Amino acid sequence: MGSRPSSTRPPDDEAYEAALRALARRDLTAAELERRLAARGFDPAAVRRALARLAAAGALDDRRAAAALARAAAARARPPARALETLQAHGIDPSTARAAVAEAYEGLDDRRLAERALARRVRGPVADPARCRRLLAALLRDGFSFEAAAAAPLAPGSPAHVAYRPEDVVLAPVGAGGTSARNRFRVRVAGLAPAGALVRVRLEGAVELVALVTRGSADALGLGAGRELEAQLKASALRAYAAGSPR
Repeated sequence: MGSRPSSTRPPDDEAYEAALRALARRDLTAAELERRLAARGFDPAAVRRALARLAAAGALDDRRAAAALARAAAARARPPARALETLQAHGIDPSTARAAVAEAYEGLDDRRLAERALARRVRGPVADPARCRRLLAALLRDGFSFEAAAAAPLAPGSPAHVAYRPEDVVLAPVGAGGTSARNRFRVRVAGLAPAGALVRVRLEGAVELVALVTRGSADALGLGAGRELEAQLKASALRAYAAGSPR
C-alpha cells in the first residue's frame, strides 16, 4: 500500500473527492473503487464512508455497473458464462451478476453469438482448412459449446470436426448438475464393452459419443443398455479441425 503525504484536509473529504474523480472517468464497482483508493493509501475507514456516501447519492451503483459490463460483453459476442466470470472478477456479487447477464443476453442463443463472434474475426468465407481449424478452436477457447462453434458458418463446403478423448467424457445421472461443463447432452447407453481395467461406453442421442469409465463408476451409475444419462465435456477438452486437414 502506498503512503499519502500529510494533509490538513479531513481524510473523508479527500477519499470522497478522489472517488468522484475516478467515477468521472468511467463506471466502477464498489470493490474496484475500494481497491483503487486503498492502493493510493487512503484510510480504510474513510474509504468505506466515502463509498457509502457515493452509494446513497446514486453515484456508485453495482447494478448499473453490472448492466454496463454485461451489455459490453454481449456486444462483443462473449458467451454468457464468460460474461458472468468477467462481472464477478470486477467484484459484482453473484446474484447481481446473474441478473445483469440474463437481461443483457435475453433473446440471444449460443449459435447466434458464435456467428457474431466469428464475424468479428473474419469477413467473408474462409476456404483455407488450416484457418478454419484455428477459427473453430478460437470459438471453443472463448467458451462456446462445440455444437454452437461447429454450427458457425466458417465457409461453404468446408465442414469441420470436433475431437475429444473418451476418458474426458464425464457421465452423470440426468439432472445431477454441479458442473461447470458447457457441453452437456442427454444420452442413452447403446453398448458396453470391456477395455482392460476400464469400460467402453457407446452413447446415443443428439450427439453420438464414446466414454471410458472405471468399472466402479459403471457399477455406481448402473450402466446398462438403454440407461439414460447426461454426458458432460469441458470446452478445454475439445480439439477442432477442418475436415480433410491434417490433425
